[in-house]
Amino acid sequence: MNRGALLMLALLLSGCAPHRAAALDPKTLPLTHLPQDPIVVFGGTPQGVAAAVAAAKMGVPTLLLARHRTLGGVLTRGWLATLDMSYDRINGMLLTQGLFLDFFNRIGDQISFSVPQAIQAFNEMVANAGVSLVRGVRLLKVKVDHHRITALFLANRFDPQAPPVWLPVRYVIDASRNAELAAMAGVPYTIGRQDTGLDRSMMAASLVFRITGVPWHPLAVYVRERAHRTHDGSGVNGTSIWGLSHLVANFKPSSPFFKLRGLNLALQPDGSILVNGLLIFGVNGDSARSRKEAWEAGAQEARRVVAYLRQASPLFAHAHFAGVAKSLYIRETRHILGLYRLSPTEVLYGAKFWDRVVLGSYPLDGQAYHPNEPALLMGVPATYSIPFRSIVPQRIDNLLVASQAASFDAIAAFSARTVPVQMDLGQAAGVAAALAVQRGVSFPEMAASRSLIHELQNDLIAQGALLDAPGLGRPVNQQEPGFHAAQVLFDHGLFMVPYGIQGSFGLRDPMIWPMFVANLLRYQLAVDPKAPALQFLQTEWNLHRAWAPVTVAQANQFFTTYARLLHLRPLPPPDGLSPESHAILTRGQAAQWTLEALEEIDAHWLDPHHVKDRLALDSRS
Repeated sequence: MNRGALLMLALLLSGCAPHRAAALDPKTLPLTHLPQDPIVVFGGTPQGVAAAVAAAKMGVPTLLLARHRTLGGVLTRGWLATLDMSYDRINGMLLTQGLFLDFFNRIGDQISFSVPQAIQAFNEMVANAGVSLVRGVRLLKVKVDHHRITALFLANRFDPQAPPVWLPVRYVIDASRNAELAAMAGVPYTIGRQDTGLDRSMMAASLVFRITGVPWHPLAVYVRERAHRTHDGSGVNGTSIWGLSHLVANFKPSSPFFKLRGLNLALQPDGSILVNGLLIFGVNGDSARSRKEAWEAGAQEARRVVAYLRQASPLFAHAHFAGVAKSLYIRETRHILGLYRLSPTEVLYGAKFWDRVVLGSYPLDGQAYHPNEPALLMGVPATYSIPFRSIVPQRIDNLLVASQAASFDAIAAFSARTVPVQMDLGQAAGVAAALAVQRGVSFPEMAASRSLIHELQNDLIAQGALLDAPGLGRPVNQQEPGFHAAQVLFDHGLFMVPYGIQGSFGLRDPMIWPMFVANLLRYQLAVDPKAPALQFLQTEWNLHRAWAPVTVAQANQFFTTYARLLHLRPLPPPDGLSPESHAILTRGQAAQWTLEALEEIDAHWLDPHHVKDRLALDSRS
């Protein structure tokens, strides 16, 4: 018997068998006895936890205001139990190595994790850091004086009879998913994808539901074998399965506001499976009523999905509906205007900012905005950075916004909104707030000081953050034919990039039919869904699903028909291309042709001043 076994036997005989230490639960303070800590973090989201913990680790007393009893936001209340990870494209290193890595280790280094374990991890992080915590907070008002937030008016959600209280504040971090506090303070913002010029729609929401009775191992074996045979994009990684698009393709939703996409499955410790795949369109994520109605309707639709799956595959024959998440997964609401607005092109090409505080690389993977719209698979970025200026809002000097509502263009947020990146963004905000307290400066002053930013970056690195990688800041050839046109379209969400192309527009590659049609179909659905041209585009989309290249002659015929249906003059090919040529159309040529077509349709739509005027409509004084 080895030494370890002898020790275990001795412990058992003595009645002192080892056990797991009791989980830490941070002490909750009453709303009536709030400490006036120098830093207040609003939002018990993953970002909010990271911000509060980071600030406290810097030795600055920090107060975390959480809306719900459970910390963790979308991961714990929304059951979004699969993480979207960012790795460097050159050496494969994990890019989010700050407090997110601490969290990741606590949940067992699993991409799909146990929700109860995630709740415990967040509680332990807050308790260990000594963060003051108040749960059940509702924000009623924000007092602003001379561009500074001076007090928050707070109510107790758990006790509506309790009188609201004013909390004086010095530095504030808004880590709410929709920048609720920032909006109340008068920070300007855009709604949904408003900055693209298409419309003010928000990405589809999702409702995650739980099923039981499905054997995980046989399902995983099936998915692996099918993926190897068909290369359909499905996959398995431990407690995570994704794909199965063929299985859900024939589901008929009860309403056009629902759609079942490929599934993300997360195995839980009790053998149940969390299913993320039900899209809900038309949800206003800023409206409690809209969210409630969508949640109730989604819960009923989830039952229909489970019934369908039982009939669709023997592997789901004994599936049983076992409930839905407490809250919707809201992907998008508003995007604030900060000192800098991160653009989609900067994400794709891997911009290296001097004031970078976070790295990321997850694909620019967005869900549809309308039921008949193709998914927005905008491309795979190089390793990119997020500048500190993107979390410093305009108009308020003592506020940072650390959430998916930070100063990102809508398409840029497809990658920057992922939880690992967001947790490291929260950490950056927490460290910056602590530094501002220690140096007695405002956040705009910090953003303008290279020495303070350098100090901030060193403090982040000391907390484990990674701020450099081999794939960051590669040179960009902006003189490549078609680059300008592709950039304009891409930043407006109208130039998808295949996943096989990484960190560029791939302008010399062949243009593929599905993406060629999808770019214009998305435009038409947004700006004029009743036009006869829409039916033509939808027909072309259904005809050309195969991954086949477009010839110049085919593109010319396509644009000729499209122009006729819009009562426009013919849309000839760019200079140098013969309309009868059977040569393959490059992506650069397609970008030039598409941009010229859109400028002919609406000469003002892509005017930068026109877009700027639209953004100003949502400014709050």
